Amino acid sequence: MTVETTQDRVPSPSQGAMVRVWSPLIRIGHWTLVTAFVVAYLTGDDVRPVHVWAGYAAAVAVLVRIVWGFVGPEQDRFAHFLRPPGDVLRYLRDAVRLRSPRSLGHSPAGGAMTVALLLSLAATTATGLVTLAQAHNAGPLAPWFGQGAGQASLLISPARADDDDDGRAGGVAGEAEGKGEGTESAFKDVHEVLANLTLVFALLHIGGVALASFSHRENLVRSMVTGRKRAEPT
Repeated sequence: MTVETTQDRVPSPSQGAMVRVWSPLIRIGHWTLVTAFVVAYLTGDDVRPVHVWAGYAAAVAVLVRIVWGFVGPEQDRFAHFLRPPGDVLRYLRDAVRLRSPRSLGHSPAGGAMTVALLLSLAATTATGLVTLAQAHNAGPLAPWFGQGAGQASLLISPARADDDDDGRAGGVAGEAEGKGEGTESAFKDVHEVLANLTLVFALLHIGGVALASFSHRENLVRSMVTGRKRAEPT
């Protein structure tokens, strides 16, 4: 009679073993960014409180991911998956021919796109916070970019309230807004351009995920939910 050991029960890579690739923080941060960006992009000024809070969520998720990229586990660090431009271009050339090598973690193009998305999201949220401060004297940057320190709130500045009995309050607010109107408009325009650029990056990312999933016959979206991928490097 043979005795089955623990090692005998562990499937080998050739038997389709699944390995943990994405940590919980990476997965939660990824889907937080997806949700926050979609909500913020679709709401805009039409539903300002929702837009603002979605922007806050995106900003926090980006900040956590950037910090984690330097202090997290080795597989989550930027140094682990960033490749030289030449490697990225060679991977893209092979990818369009459906001959790109399979990567257990980030592919060379996936690593480059990760950084591009993080930078564009960081710039988008930063310009959004400046615009919020200048236009509404609100948000965490209002003490530096708003119309008066000590009067800032998270969403709506009390200085914007109309005073029917005393026109001086409205006059002062209008004068302050007039002085910052040109700068506010500039930051708002940049914010919108960066949001559209982020959308382009996101669409390219989705296309790359779909292409790699087809080429390597695996569901990369599901792996970002479960955190697991098959072990064999086919």
